[in-house]
Amino acid sequence: MRRNRSTRSSGDEARWGRPEAGPAPPSFPAGVAHGLFRVAAPANSTERGMSMSDITYGVVGLGHIGRRLVAGLRRGGHNPVVHDVSPAAVDAAGEVDAAKSAAELAARADVTFVAVLSAEQVRAVVLAPDGLLGGARPGSVVVVMSTIDLPSVREIAAECEAREVVFADCGVTVLPGSTDDQARSVVAMVGVPDAARDGVVAALDPVARSVVVCGGVGAGMATKIARNVMTYGGWTVAAAASRMLAAAGVTDEGLRQAIADADPEGRTLFQLEHEVGFTSGNRPRRERISGLIEKDLGAAAELSRTVGVSTALVEFVIRERAELLKLVERGAADPEEGMSRYDRGRRWMDIVYGPGFHDQSVDHDGSPYNLETVEHLFGDIWSRPGLSLRERRMLVMGASAQLGRGDLIETQVYGGLLNGEFSEAELNEMMIQLTPYVGWGKSSAVNKGIKAAVSRWKARPGTSAATD
Repeated sequence: MRRNRSTRSSGDEARWGRPEAGPAPPSFPAGVAHGLFRVAAPANSTERGMSMSDITYGVVGLGHIGRRLVAGLRRGGHNPVVHDVSPAAVDAAGEVDAAKSAAELAARADVTFVAVLSAEQVRAVVLAPDGLLGGARPGSVVVVMSTIDLPSVREIAAECEAREVVFADCGVTVLPGSTDDQARSVVAMVGVPDAARDGVVAALDPVARSVVVCGGVGAGMATKIARNVMTYGGWTVAAAASRMLAAAGVTDEGLRQAIADADPEGRTLFQLEHEVGFTSGNRPRRERISGLIEKDLGAAAELSRTVGVSTALVEFVIRERAELLKLVERGAADPEEGMSRYDRGRRWMDIVYGPGFHDQSVDHDGSPYNLETVEHLFGDIWSRPGLSLRERRMLVMGASAQLGRGDLIETQVYGGLLNGEFSEAELNEMMIQLTPYVGWGKSSAVNKGIKAAVSRWKARPGTSAATD
């Protein structure tokens, strides 16, 4: 999906807000609204307007990100006002104009970057009596660059709006290999109201290698959170692959070289979207990829088990392949607001066991038993938060195994396979785990139910097993 974005490369010589020659910087009438944000003129100013080079910047927090911001502002010809609760952090920033409090800083700054650690610290910096809003002028700008939760973003944004202070959330990611004192060594992901967009982008230009506008308030932080999932998730995947190789007596040097040679630009992460896609016409191809994922990662799981490395991550990917490939759309059902209790239960019955299950399996006789089954068991119990659908199903499978009911096991396993909750390897492990507890006699019925469900699942029209 194409995003609305404004990007400036690190090689640009003509910079907005810089002394170098280039495009004329935007000018803001002093102390009046200019459709973006207002910039108050200095007390001794007689000029009618202010350019970006006239803006006073503030930076709260002089750690990992804050020092990069200060370096970028200095390189852009700005002398920012700074504040940090740690005198050592202020001293480490070199010769700076330090404010004693966030409120004092805000009284002097037109644009303030907040780069502290946690949501609690951001609240204190912005909302405390001696915080930014205690000194900020209407029309000034607060840009939160700390990675915090979205409810906190919205809370702080609302308080800023009430004081006529422009708010932007701006997740940042640092360039690999850069240092904490390196200018323009971050990529900024911004959430900002449309009216303030151009001004905030221009204000970020001196500190960011590129500025990506992700949408309105909250969009920048949501994008940064998603970026963190990819970053830390990628680290986890790479570490798991390296551990598996090490346990098998193979170094990961060949793996690293192969990745670098085959994918120097990192396109693999989005290869599924860009090279395969999700049109209705290519579903057979995605079904084949699903089969390949189970086959290839089944081999990875087997190797991991052989060498004593956890298979949890591999099995998770195997389970999630149906949703990854958009062969099922979990969580895409109609909203429940306004639904009757029975319709809610009907919907959840179809979520648990597959589309149309209710209509095929429940007698419409209005009996109390059927009503309780649909409304209470599925509408109230299966739909509860706290446990995943897969976890609830496994509990039910354990109880069904104790009863020796292969038919109930078949129903549960088939529903789980439709939802992509189980791989065949996991089902085999479940059999091994259950048998000592329920006994060999009952486990034979369980095994029969599992095999029947897998056979039905593989025989469905359009599945990779049926079409390959």
